[in-house]
Amino acid sequence: MKWCCMAAVLLLTLVSLNGEVSGENFTRIGVSVGGVHIVGLYFERHFGETCARAQIGYMLNAVSLNFTAVRYFDTSKYRPYVGIGYMKHLRGKNLEGANLLCLPVGVDIDLSHKQYMGFELIPAVSFSVVKTGDSKEKGLYEYILPLPSVSYKYRL
Repeated sequence: MKWCCMAAVLLLTLVSLNGEVSGENFTRIGVSVGGVHIVGLYFERHFGETCARAQIGYMLNAVSLNFTAVRYFDTSKYRPYVGIGYMKHLRGKNLEGANLLCLPVGVDIDLSHKQYMGFELIPAVSFSVVKTGDSKEKGLYEYILPLPSVSYKYRL
């Protein structure tokens, strides 16, 4: 849990220190399907062309927390973006689970001034040691998982 808090503080600091804020600040909430979880809830805070995102989602027998910093490249109806984030799966009372580095690439589509649809591909790589029985294996280090996601977001 300490890693989740440190990642959230770091990502929010990086986004808020962006010296060039040429746009409006606003908040969005939403739901997503796919990606680093099966179904999840979004909370985004936009600072011009940058965004700090927090997500909580449901995985099989686990809850996932995701903190991401995102940079948008356009202000038109179609807004492509890239980001970097940290995701933690929480499983059981001892809060064990995978730690993933996430690098989302996607596009937000402005359906109206308050409603958005997002399509995202999240290459994710684990930096956790995977335990199988009494031994430790590092099998997930070798894989980059491309995780597709679709989201609906509402601007508050």
